[in-house]
Parts: sequence; C-alpha cells; structure tokens
Amino acid sequence: MPLDLRVVFDVPSTISPTQDIQGGRYWHRGLKDALRKNYNNENGASRVDIEIHIGQVPLSAYPRKGVAWTILGRVQDPQVIQTEPFLIGLYIGEKRPAKMKEFLMPFVEEAKQMHEQHIAINGAAVKIRAFNCDATALSVIKETANHHSQMACHKCMVVAHSKDNRMAYPMQPAEARTDEMFRRLRYGGHHLEEDVGEGENWERVPMRSPLLDLTQINMVEDFMVGVEDHLLHAGLMCKLLYNFMDGNGSDVRAMKENTLRALNARLQEIELPCECSPRRFPERTTNLCNLSATRHHLAHLLKYVGIVFKDFLPKKLYDMYMALHWGVCLLSSNYYRANWEFADTFFKDFLKLYEEKFKTIGYECHCLTHLVSEVKRFGPLMRNSSKPFDRMLAPLEEIVDKYRHESVLEQIASALLVREAAFKQPGNPTVYPAVSNQQSNGTYLRVIVREGFTLRADSPSDCWFLVKSKQPAESPRVVKFVSASVAPFLVTAVPLVSQSAIFIPRTDANPPLPKELNVFKSYDNTSTTLNSPKQYPLEDILCKLVVLPLKHTTAYNPMHETLPN
Repeated sequence: MPLDLRVVFDVPSTISPTQDIQGGRYWHRGLKDALRKNYNNENGASRVDIEIHIGQVPLSAYPRKGVAWTILGRVQDPQVIQTEPFLIGLYIGEKRPAKMKEFLMPFVEEAKQMHEQHIAINGAAVKIRAFNCDATALSVIKETANHHSQMACHKCMVVAHSKDNRMAYPMQPAEARTDEMFRRLRYGGHHLEEDVGEGENWERVPMRSPLLDLTQINMVEDFMVGVEDHLLHAGLMCKLLYNFMDGNGSDVRAMKENTLRALNARLQEIELPCECSPRRFPERTTNLCNLSATRHHLAHLLKYVGIVFKDFLPKKLYDMYMALHWGVCLLSSNYYRANWEFADTFFKDFLKLYEEKFKTIGYECHCLTHLVSEVKRFGPLMRNSSKPFDRMLAPLEEIVDKYRHESVLEQIASALLVREAAFKQPGNPTVYPAVSNQQSNGTYLRVIVREGFTLRADSPSDCWFLVKSKQPAESPRVVKFVSASVAPFLVTAVPLVSQSAIFIPRTDANPPLPKELNVFKSYDNTSTTLNSPKQYPLEDILCKLVVLPLKHTTAYNPMHETLPN
C-alpha cells in the first residue's frame, strides 16, 4: 500500500519550473496542461467554457504568517451542476504579490496565445466564460478601487457617499460601465492610480490590469459580483442576522435573551436533508456571525430555514428577510427562468425595507441590483457558486509541515494536485434516476432522482418531496417517500390528507409566480395524518422538501435547486 497519495494519483513529487516574483515564489502549472488532464471532451463539443477563480488563502502555519494566491479553473458543463476545479498557478509568500502583473502574466500570456493561435484541447476551442472571485480579489486583479470606496461598483458608475463611517449607496444603479471605456481607462476614481515620471514629467495615471491583454473577455460583464457564497451568504445573510440579533441602536431593538434562546432551541430541532452540509446548526446562533466556517449555515438560513424567524422577528424585519429569500429562490433554478426578471421586484422590496430600518444601503445590498442580469448571462446561482473552489482550497494551512524537506510551495502544490485528481468527475457519469437498498419484494428504499436530489425512506429529513397536482390550478402535493420500483420507474409515496400554503409570495407578477415557491403545511398542524399510498412517475416529481418546525405546525419548504431544469 503506497504511503504517499502522490503515488496513488500519479502526481509528480517535485514541481518545476518555479520563479521568484516580488514578495514570494510562483509556480505556473499552465492552463493547457490542466485542461488536458481534466477535460476529455467525451461529447465532441466544439467549444469548452471555463470559469477562472483567483483569490487569497491565509497560511497561519507558514514559517511566518503568509498567504497563498491561487489561480484555479473549472469547466462549465451544462449537464453537471457543479464541476470540480483544477490548479493553474500558485503563489506563496509572506504577503500578497507586490506586483499583480508578475503574478498574472504567465496565465495571461498563455490564455492570449491559446486564443490567438486557436489552440484546441481535445478538439474543443477554449473560451473564458467568467471570473469567479470575492470582492477583494476582484478589485486587486482589475486594479480598481476596493469595495469600501466611493466608486467601487464593477458594473455601474454609481457614486457612494460617506454616512456614519460607512459607504452608503442610492437605491437605483447608475449608468452601466462598458468594456470599451474600461479598456480606455476612462473611469476616474474607479481605476487605481500610480506615479509615473519624475520632476516636471511626474504625473498620476490609471493603473493597467494585466487582464486587459485578454481581448476575448469583457472587462465589465465577465467579472461576477453576485457569487452567492460571498455576496448572499457570508455577506448579506450574515449582516442581516447580526442586525436582527443586535439591532441598530435606533428603531430596531436587539433580540431579547429569552427570544434568542428560543430561536436557538428551534434551530436545534432541525435536521437538514442529506444534500445540505452541515445538517445541524451550532448551539449558539451568534456563532453564525463570527465564524467564516459557518458560511454554509448562513446559506441554509437564507434558502430554507429562515422562515422560522416568523415566530421571533417583528413583521417588517420578517418581510425584509422573505423578500430577499424569494428573490434568491427565483434565481436558484432554470425552472423559474420565465420569472427571473421578477426577482428584481423582490430585491427592491428588500432594499426599501433595509434602508428604512438600517438607514444605509452598503456595497453588498447595491450588488443585488445587478444580480438578475448576471443570472441571465451565466445561469442560476447554484451553477456559479464558489463552493467547489472553497472545497479544494480549505484548509490549506493544515498541509504545511515545516519539518519536511519540500518547500511550502511544493507541499501545497502537490496537495492541490492530489485533491484535483481525487475530486475529478468519474469517467462514467451516473444515470438518473438511480436506485439502491433493494428489499425482498423488489422495491428500493433509496433513490437519487436527479443530481443533488436523493430520497431515503429511512431518514425523516430525506423522505418528503413535492409532486405535481392533477389539476393545473391546484397547488402541488406534499408527499412522503415509501419506496421506488423500476421497469417502469415509479415512486410510491403517501400524500398528506390536507395541506395549505402558509407563505405565499406576491400575486402581482406577470407571468404569475409558480406555486412551487409556496411554503406548505398540513391543515391539522401535524405531519402524521397521511392518505393511502400512491404511485408517481418521474415526470410528476418536482423537488425535495425541507421539514421545519414552526409554532403549532410543521412547514415544508421547497429546495428549489432540486427542481427539474
């Protein structure tokens, strides 16, 4: 049995060539090499779209405190919700690269060469589809003002003003930025500046990002500001939760201690479905605002669990949360594509209430005004998540062993290559629906309906789902999974005797909003009164449900990412 995973996954024991750049050391693995190892073009596509992630990872275990800056990529496959990333370049140093040009140029030159010389990978031309970065990295690689500045927005020419020691934005976006004007460095205040010349020839000029050499990309539209993990979860939901608990010192009061304890107790009752990780909430809600590791908890609160706030928040604060929740739900699936535009209405409702209660609309809130246009360009939020990149990069500091003879750069590069090989998509993709756990009568107690949607009869949190009603005017039905059979594929499930919608979004949408957005409950406030079993074909299965305890009732909240696309 090999003692080193590099042997198992055929990863080289040394990396070369590496180069010294100001601030640290850099290894460029290469976009062509990474794609050849990770993209086999089984479908014979003429073009492959890739997404680029550039960002910083702190290294507390570095010989002294240091950072890693990585360039990662991933193939955007329309048949797969989230493909796994691969390593393109890696920098290690005590600080971030002093000159981003030195860090980015090997990648830029290679991507430029591939574009100009029409270099194909396994028969497919390579197109950079988007840059998926957090707000800090986005400003650094574009050489623009950071997100605490007056002219920080990457999408429009809005100008923020200082209010109570923070930047406040107007409700509406301003004139859109354009690729042409950005390339001409005409956005004063948005572009960073540097000193050029001496004496009488001295002047301050806009800084030029190395990425401007990539003529195939749009310097405005191809850089995402609405990555859900950063903007919505670690950003807006964290800020909302903090404000809900601590108030704002004026008309929003801090949550009382006994209310906070009751909310903690309610969250502890919830076990999330197997698609969610982690499936339980921490014992104290305050931890969600303080630990970056709880970003996934914040995602669950925003998309599924936050409706329990109804029993603990004033009506306007709860309406504020629900407006954000429904806007995000609409943008979570291709199923709602016809209604994506209406998400802007929910976001406007949210921003209006947010400004009324918390007085200041910050950078994250402003970015909501650009979220619908980004989803139209790049697809549903789930497809543009940074989770695959985060999974590959965390936790890098645990990799470093100062007693090993390899350098820190070699250790981390080797570990990332091992992770890349381990996470790689299997050659033979799963055919859905997939059944398992067969019983003596030939039925199955576990079925993967589609990617990211699993039903299990032995798990109370994984057995509830939504099916189409027989009449189009009626709401979908809440049912409990019992078993599945094949040839033909049928799911046996037990519907609730009676149900109703307890949270209904706005009714003024055109086209009308689908009833799958509703949150359901049983009339008798229990989840135990069930009908006789019925069988449902695959085309009748809509989505999985999250079971949530409310005061005097049980709610069933749709997992919108599991809807058919």
